[in-house]
Amino acid sequence: MSKRRYQQSSRMKRFSTLAGPIQRLPKEKPPVVHFKSILSYESPSYRVWAITMVGLAFLLVIMFAGILFLPAHWVAIQEPNSPVHLQNILMLGILMLLQVLVIIGAFSAARSTLKARDPIPMPPQKGLRVAFITTRAPGEPVSIVRKTLEAARRVSYTQGTVDVWLLDETDDPELRELCASLGVHHFSRKGVERWNTPKPTTSLRSKLQRLLHPKAPRPAQPDPFYAARTKHGNLNAWGTYVSEQGYRYDIMAGVDTDQVPEPNFLLRLLGYFRDPDVAFVVGPQVYGNYGPGLGGLVARG
Repeated sequence: MSKRRYQQSSRMKRFSTLAGPIQRLPKEKPPVVHFKSILSYESPSYRVWAITMVGLAFLLVIMFAGILFLPAHWVAIQEPNSPVHLQNILMLGILMLLQVLVIIGAFSAARSTLKARDPIPMPPQKGLRVAFITTRAPGEPVSIVRKTLEAARRVSYTQGTVDVWLLDETDDPELRELCASLGVHHFSRKGVERWNTPKPTTSLRSKLQRLLHPKAPRPAQPDPFYAARTKHGNLNAWGTYVSEQGYRYDIMAGVDTDQVPEPNFLLRLLGYFRDPDVAFVVGPQVYGNYGPGLGGLVARG
């Protein structure tokens, strides 16, 4: 492996463990997810830097508002005899209201940055049946799908079972062969009428008609559950298919076709489902071109 690829791989592993090491199960029965302040396990210099940057950012917003609304900048005062004097006063009031919202937003973001917490990772439960899914829409290159499927096959969860599925909207023969060679399940709803219902009408004209004539009878809308050319329709069709075929899963995990999961993807996320109040977990992600130099500048930003 080249030095550059090794450094990139090391960064990916670091980003996949941002919440810290996996801890022992909490004492509660059933286990409950606990949280830890993000700044609490950073170095003192980093905490000082973070607090300073947050404070300066909020101070900058306040200073901008103070300069913007100096009386010398009020058109309503500078031109009291203007034919649009009332409009100038109205505009001034609207701008003040908008700036108040900006200040509230800046304060909320600053406070959230300092109060942000990470969920403490827990070990995954044994014996779970996991369906690892990625979807493929028309036009997405086979090479990208291959990379994602190969990475999905490397995802480790030895305490249970993992079935990798490709939900292929195009029913591409090349992808069927690829899935067979990788040991991946292939599903496609292409050509199945009951799994490709029309999208509900959302045109501007129909919305205006409903607004102007709220009591008028509305035309029957197709069931959006299996809506064609939508990701949710694709997933729902797959869900019906696996149910009819007798597959049973405890967890549905998934990534987009252009995402490449790390091998510890499931080990880092499944433990949170021990908490009965947890039904949805999202992990961190980092761009593949994250790195030094101009090539990774946008990704780092």
